[in-house]
Amino acid sequence: MKKFALFFIVLISVFSLSAEAFLSVNDLESAKIVERVEFDGVFIVGAEGKHVTVEEADAKEAPDGEVFNLRIKLEGSGSAKHRHIELNAKKGETLKVYLISSGEDVRNLAVVNKDTGAEIGVLDAPGKNDPIGIASIEIPADGTYLLYSKNKGINIYLVICE
Repeated sequence: MKKFALFFIVLISVFSLSAEAFLSVNDLESAKIVERVEFDGVFIVGAEGKHVTVEEADAKEAPDGEVFNLRIKLEGSGSAKHRHIELNAKKGETLKVYLISSGEDVRNLAVVNKDTGAEIGVLDAPGKNDPIGIASIEIPADGTYLLYSKNKGINIYLVICE
């Protein structure tokens, strides 16, 4: 009985240490997203006329060695209604996003609390001729968060909260 109790405690500990949210473009298939679509608890939200695209692309390597053969194209500025990624996160977790601008200029990815509409931070997406950026922010409170471009297109490769 003691072994079972110990196993159960270890099992709970492992699950509580796992990431709250995880989305890798390498786990997706090409698609034009025009509604709210779930991928293992993370949502990509598009709308008619304000879609998000998942498409194949030339292989891109992140500074940590992660290689991506697809990309999530936000296709322009977003809002709470469309062109965003939605995820649940817990206070104290670190949200990490692998991203790059679809243009030569640095672009801004807003991180917004869905319930309050408050912007908790902005992550910079390096220009398309630079390496993929890995930007992060600490989550200030349990809740649902939206990630969207403040202006113009941004490509997303990986989103993780841990």
